[in-house]
Order: sequence, then C-alpha cells, then structure tokens
Amino acid sequence: MMSPGMARGAFLLCALAAAFFSAGPAGAGTQDQPLPAARSVNAFALRAAGELGASSEGDFFISPWSVVSALGMTYAGARGETAREMEEALLFSPGLHASLGGLTRELSARLDGQEGRPALTSANRVWLRKGLTLLPEFTGILSQDYGSATAQMDFEADPEGARRTVNQWVEDHTNQRIRNLLQKVEPDTRMVLTNAVWFRGRWQHPFNKARTAPEPFHVTATESKDVPMMRQVRELAYGEAEGGVKLLRFPYRGRLSLFLALPEQGAMEGTLKALAEDPSLFDRWRGAVSRHRVDLWLPKFKVERRYEMSELLGSLGVKRAFTNAADFSGMTADEPLKIDSAIH
Repeated sequence: MMSPGMARGAFLLCALAAAFFSAGPAGAGTQDQPLPAARSVNAFALRAAGELGASSEGDFFISPWSVVSALGMTYAGARGETAREMEEALLFSPGLHASLGGLTRELSARLDGQEGRPALTSANRVWLRKGLTLLPEFTGILSQDYGSATAQMDFEADPEGARRTVNQWVEDHTNQRIRNLLQKVEPDTRMVLTNAVWFRGRWQHPFNKARTAPEPFHVTATESKDVPMMRQVRELAYGEAEGGVKLLRFPYRGRLSLFLALPEQGAMEGTLKALAEDPSLFDRWRGAVSRHRVDLWLPKFKVERRYEMSELLGSLGVKRAFTNAADFSGMTADEPLKIDSAIH
C-alpha cells in the first residue's frame, strides 16, 4: 500500500507448506528460467527459518515462494541503492522475474491435481489509488512475468471498501483459507501488491483413515498431548545426517515431495541456524536419503500464522525500502514511495 513516500506491500501466505524448491530438469523452453527464482526462494527460506527459529516461541510457518513473489514485484520497481540492497540481501537479479513465472509453471506441471483441478495455483494483483499512473516497463513486467493485473481503488474516500475488496480477492484465491488478511487500510495508501498461493497436494501413498487414531505427541521433553496420528509402514527415502538429524522424503502424486527433518531433542534452533549459515547443508541432506522400510508416524496438524515481515526483512538486510530513502521510481514518476508494511 502506498502513499506519498509510503508503500505498503501485502505479502500473502496460503496453504503451500513446501519451503525448499530446487530446479530440476525443466520442460522445453524453460531450461534456464527456474534457476534464479529457485536460488532466491531457497536462500530466503533457509535464512528466514534461522531468524524465526531464534526469535519465535513455538511453531512458525511461512511460504518463502509467496514472500519472494510479492517482493519480486516490488523489486521490479526498485532502483539505485534500494534495488542493490534487495539483490544483496535476497539474491535477487533482473532474471528473477521471468524465472518466477517459469518456476510456477514447472511446479504446476510436477503436481497431480484432483478432479481436473490444479494442485497448485498462484495469483498476483496490484491495487492502485485512483489517478496513480504506473510506468509501462513496470506494468509490462507485472503482466508478462507475474500474470498480474492492476485494479483502481479509491483508498482515500473509501479505505474500508478497498480493504474488503482486497480481502475478498485473497479469500477467493486461497479457497477461503485466508480471511481478513488486511485488518486496516489507511486513506493515504497508494498501492497494495498481493500474492496468493493455493496448494492441495495428494500423497502418492495415502494414509489409511482407519489407522489414524489418537496417540501421544511430545510437545516438550516432559509434556505430551493426544493428537490424531497417521501411520503407515512402507519403503521410503530415509536417512540420517550430521548432528543426528533424521530425514524423510514423502512423495506427492507427481514429481514433488514433502521433505521432513527431525533434529535431536533440543537441537531445533541450532539446526535452523546451521541451515541459514550453510545453504549447502540442505543439499547434503537431500543426498543422504536412500530406500528403507520405514514405520512412519505423522501427526495431523493445522497451523495459522500472521506476520508483519518488515522486522524479519530488515534483519536479512532489506532496510532502505522501508525508509524515506527508498527509491521505487521504476514504479511511477508521480510521487516517491516506500514500503510501509509487509503482511504475510
């Protein structure tokens, strides 16, 4: 959302739980596109997890792809030191924009949907204050690489109506999973950039509902509570890595997998820190699994979180974009803008 010298970006999370994407063989015409986006998403995922692991109490849940997609649209309009800071902090490059589009297509092609519906959808939209004119180069990138349309909004006269409109769009594009994303819209808002991701994967090896039953789940070393526990025994890709981390790759139908890592008791924060400091550690994890007969117990769970991302992004090095020194002159020549808030 943007006002004179202000830009508030709404970065949305929906039901996409996979945090780590790597660029495998691409389809025809996309061989070179997924790489910059996968590199940026991976880097943000690992560094953000390290920061959240050190600062969060209890569980945290983010969609790095969604955050990078929304920030990518912002980066498309950044110039000067603002753009360079995002490049250094987030491993962005001019090739990011086309790469994100290629990665979206690649991931969608790798997943098997249900009843003719895609398993993965991603949508972007830019909401503008009436009268604000965007530069053609910026709108071209939004349209071509992000599939983003623009919509005019009367933030000044009807901020509450604008808030409801944006929230309804988010709800519609996340299958009603995310409601009331924006809790307030200021009258001086100039622009809102939104990304919504919806993911519903189907297991290659579904769990038998008859075997799902309440079992104790250890919240701490001394405390447990009964939760619905899914269970199956079969050959899966399993391994153990340095530090005693247990690893499991559980496949979806298609060519993607959920990758689970279970550190030793009390070692979660240290493990996340190690991942943030050494991104190659995750690559070593992926190479450490092989076929084993596994007795898998997996709790059913639901996680909902709301984040104001400005502090996290600042800790990663994205600082200028949130100040009056921000340069988003690649978006519009009408007035200076900055990011006021980043909601995930």
